[in-house]
Amino acid sequence: MKNRIKFILVTILSISALQSYAQSQVDIKSDLLRKFRGIKGEVFTGHVRFVQGTTTVYCDSAIYIKGDDRVNAFGNVRVINQEDSLNITSKELYYDARTRRARLRSNVVYRGPDFTLYTDFLDYDMTTKKANYYNGGRIVDEQMNLKSVFGDFDPATDQMIFRTQVVLNDPQGIVRSNYLRYNTAEGMAYFEGPTTIVGSDGKVIDAKEGAQYNTNTRQFSGTETRIEDGDFIITGDQSSFEEGYRRIIGNVNLFSKTDSVTVTGQEAIYDEANGLTTVFGKPLLQKPFGGDTLWLTADTLVSYQGSEESDKRLLAYHQVRIFKSDLQGVADSLVYNFTDSMIYFYQKPAIWSEGTQISGDSIWLKIGGGQVQQLNTYQNSFVISKVNSRRYNQIKGREMQTYFKDNRISIMNVTGNGESIYFQVEFDSLVSGMNKMVCSNMRLTFEDNTISRIKFYKDPEASFIPVQEISASDTQLEGFEWRAYQRPTRKAVILGLAPPEPPKPAPSAEAGGSAAAPDGEGPVPDAPLPRENMGEDEG
Repeated sequence: MKNRIKFILVTILSISALQSYAQSQVDIKSDLLRKFRGIKGEVFTGHVRFVQGTTTVYCDSAIYIKGDDRVNAFGNVRVINQEDSLNITSKELYYDARTRRARLRSNVVYRGPDFTLYTDFLDYDMTTKKANYYNGGRIVDEQMNLKSVFGDFDPATDQMIFRTQVVLNDPQGIVRSNYLRYNTAEGMAYFEGPTTIVGSDGKVIDAKEGAQYNTNTRQFSGTETRIEDGDFIITGDQSSFEEGYRRIIGNVNLFSKTDSVTVTGQEAIYDEANGLTTVFGKPLLQKPFGGDTLWLTADTLVSYQGSEESDKRLLAYHQVRIFKSDLQGVADSLVYNFTDSMIYFYQKPAIWSEGTQISGDSIWLKIGGGQVQQLNTYQNSFVISKVNSRRYNQIKGREMQTYFKDNRISIMNVTGNGESIYFQVEFDSLVSGMNKMVCSNMRLTFEDNTISRIKFYKDPEASFIPVQEISASDTQLEGFEWRAYQRPTRKAVILGLAPPEPPKPAPSAEAGGSAAAPDGEGPVPDAPLPRENMGEDEG
């Protein structure tokens, strides 16, 4: 019984050995067979070909070493496999029939179903179909050209790995990295480590921690990216790019080299076709002005490039707030034209300069040389400056043009429906009375941010009310609204703090001649404000 089992085992092993030998056996043919002294093996020349399984190799000459089952082929080497459409050419091939591994050298061309590889050093496994090249290789298909020092292919996992000095040249641009893993089934390319993309339009993208690229959708995504797009440099934690659109998320920083403007936020979308960059997530603009800095925040900031340099502008939407050491403002929306440094405020805007508040249906502001130069208000223009906790100087009109000198109000022209209330103050603290004027137009001159002279034009009406005769109804012009609670601070703008809520209204109090006049008010001799040209004037 034992001998029978032993016989069966020996038979099985013998059959397995014969099968293995048959699979590794090489059938080689040529026009001429030679044997040379000093050369181990048989030398074949003239239309040489050898076959193993479904693989056929053609060459000009070959040396077959029977004992080792190795074939060395030379001259016009061509490897063909009918099963998988394999086609490799080279000048030299060193083949181990037992392991079915081939080493191809010099002018190697590997033609796959979707690409062609050019290299001088290629190792190929006939069984697993794995291939790897080194000392440089180039892959070409219909749309891309890839170079690297090392490359590995594994059909079983649909993986192609390229290492060291990887350069991918695609119609969209050039990608440089030191590691690329490409999944042929998914069409996904994964770059690891520092990666640089130079677009066909010259735009540069740096991904510090690697990137992904979908060859089917042409979508790119990367981490810790830096984008250089002409005048702009954009950085962020993560970014993705599709045809014509770019999205950056996390710690977004957009810098304009020409204007020295920096915009930060948590998310940005770049619309390449329309030249629009939209920033969300507590966006903040920072622009230096001389020794000062302008800060601007809103719910959304949009940078528009346009086709001409004069088209460059910034749009801000909802809860707009600006801060400069000598100027603050709020509005619902804003347009900032970079070319002429004009800022346009819309929908309930207000501007503060020192102790003065200026408002209107819309405002435009011109800044030049680091200083405020001019401020114009349109429709329902209103200027308020605080005298004390209960008294406010006021100027009202349809339109106003305000000129600044050394960042302080110098001259103000009021056009249409002009009205003003001005409290006369003596000895820097005592309110002696109130001047009230109504006229079509007026011109106000300021010194140290305080009205020093007023000119009236076209049918002026003026009156002076002593302090003891002032009633509460007389102290405010129609449309009066003191909005100091909205005045932004530097901290609130930079940190993107929520706008404050309106204060609760204080109890009303009579302003008439009480025995104890509040806030330094008291009966003093009548001393009205100097006035000029009480009639019509061309000025």
